[in-house]
Amino acid sequence: FIGYEGGTRIFHDFVLKRELTDRWSAAAVFDVGLQEEGPGEGDSWWHGWALVTRYAVTPKVAVVGRVEKYSDPHGLILTSASEES
Repeated sequence: FIGYEGGTRIFHDFVLKRELTDRWSAAAVFDVGLQEEGPGEGDSWWHGWALVTRYAVTPKVAVVGRVEKYSDPHGLILTSASEES
């Protein structure tokens, strides 16, 4: 993604997915982004990763687990309710 979100934003999302068996699959996800803060303010980076596993109980029903971590020190894409007020 390349666009404008209050500054020029560049974002990459990389996904590696693997079918382990007929019922089990797993995926690894890595995200990285850069956003221009504004004139004289510099750029801000963020990144994150996730590991996802899926177990198909039946052909139409599955259980999915996800573990993830994000680092967004300037709060560009992750904000809390206290930051929005």
